[in-house]
Amino acid sequence: MLQRLLAAAVAPLGQPAAAGLVGAHAAAAARPRLLRQPAAQHAGGWWPPQWQQHCGGCQQQRAAVGTSSAAAGDAAGEQPQQPHPQQHQPSLRSLRAKATHEYNRRRADWRRQLGALRRQWLEEHRARKQASAAAAARDAEERAALAALRAAQKQADRGQGQLLREIRDAERQMEAAERRLQMAYRTKIRERILERHKQQRHEQLLERSRHWIPRDAFDQRVQQAVDNPVSM
Repeated sequence: MLQRLLAAAVAPLGQPAAAGLVGAHAAAAARPRLLRQPAAQHAGGWWPPQWQQHCGGCQQQRAAVGTSSAAAGDAAGEQPQQPHPQQHQPSLRSLRAKATHEYNRRRADWRRQLGALRRQWLEEHRARKQASAAAAARDAEERAALAALRAAQKQADRGQGQLLREIRDAERQMEAAERRLQMAYRTKIRERILERHKQQRHEQLLERSRHWIPRDAFDQRVQQAVDNPVSM
């Protein structure tokens, strides 16, 4: 292991060397309790001889790893590592899966937006349909009310016309009655005047007839006039 670490430290820096260095660090980190347990025992005051030899070798290995790490860091600072062409490039399957996932996500978003737009359009369509039905109902009610009002007005006009005709007939009848009454009054007055004139004429004739010769004495008066003529 120590030879591999030293070889990796002195070799030109590259991807295999970096991989070996990482493997060395992983191996050093994975070495657990065999390196830590003697330190704990030394802290307690007991250090076996076999552990002294082993820990000395471990310390040398750690120093070599640190030296190789520092050298690798300096070399990395001077020459930047180029990533392997196939290390970070995704495969065609992963790209296809990613594109399919993105397509499905966008399609799901599109479907959700389309469903929301459809629901909004359906609600607006229902609202417009209800508003149109309500407007049609109000229009029908207004038309029915207007027709009823016109029918009532026509009926009122018809009744008023009938009443006016009746009033005109009554007025004409009253005028005819007044004319008849006036004619009757005039006729009655004329009759009374004629009757009075006739009565006066009769009285005058009666008054004049007092000096007339009676019929039974007419012959006797004629004979007297013949017997006693009067010279003119």
